[in-house]
Amino acid sequence: MRRTVLAIGLPAVVLIASCEDYPTPPDPPKRILPSTLLLWRDSTTHHNARPAVGDTAVYVLSRTSDATDPFNSTSHQVTAYAKQNGMVLWRAVLPVTNSARIGYGLLVIGNVLVVGDGDLFGINTGNGSLLWRYVPSVGRFPGYFLQATDGQTVYAGGSHVFAVDVVSGSEKWVTAIDTGDNVRVFSPVVRDSVVYVAASSSSFTIMADIGSVAALSKTTGEPYWITRLEPAAAGLNTTTEGVAVTDDKVVAAVHGGPVFGLDRVTGLIVDTLPAATFVSPGINPQASLFYVYGAGAYVLSDPR
Repeated sequence: MRRTVLAIGLPAVVLIASCEDYPTPPDPPKRILPSTLLLWRDSTTHHNARPAVGDTAVYVLSRTSDATDPFNSTSHQVTAYAKQNGMVLWRAVLPVTNSARIGYGLLVIGNVLVVGDGDLFGINTGNGSLLWRYVPSVGRFPGYFLQATDGQTVYAGGSHVFAVDVVSGSEKWVTAIDTGDNVRVFSPVVRDSVVYVAASSSSFTIMADIGSVAALSKTTGEPYWITRLEPAAAGLNTTTEGVAVTDDKVVAAVHGGPVFGLDRVTGLIVDTLPAATFVSPGINPQASLFYVYGAGAYVLSDPR
């Protein structure tokens, strides 16, 4: 899919639906943004990653495709654009392990641009030179989903939870969340001294995907707790792909509902919003799209 890199001169707005209240929003006005809001554009990139924004530059992960097979990425590269005018500052080709996959996450941490693209890469923000490449000692794909950081360590999902030093790219620890088949650990959230993650694994015994939520020490990777979201019946999925962390709870949504609230300290499920809460008014909670504002947790939804 060809997508365009745009810089628009107005604040970004995200439409979210509260999991506690779901008023029907009015139909948005049908209008086209005036061209004067467009600062610059680059229509030459193929990408699906979330750009990272630094003090003076915007960084984008992109790919080129085989002309005979548009779904087969042949080259992955990062481009740095000047924020003010979109001028290309540098491009860097990534030595990826699997060119068919492309990651989603980029983080600017000081002078290091961390790029998740199957493996993890550390790139010099000034000139695009490769500082380090992290290939895990156990597991795979630490760079496929979004990553998180505390400024010194990068925390990543994949088949496990990975902790990587920002400066050197060395592995600090690796922790397994589940021993099931096809385990996927999604975008970590760092809060205080704890790393929170959501995970899903396939169970061929009950023919379903089972979700889990975990809290780990950000220093050692030791689990404080791991809670499996057991399905109510065989064949029902509890896939969850993200968490939101409030002052006292970890909130996780299963695709199509329900939404669970877990105690931050114990991991016990203390709140459950059943699927009917969302399906009846025509709301489909998206398990990977969560936001926290104040004391509330919000889940992005699709109308049915």
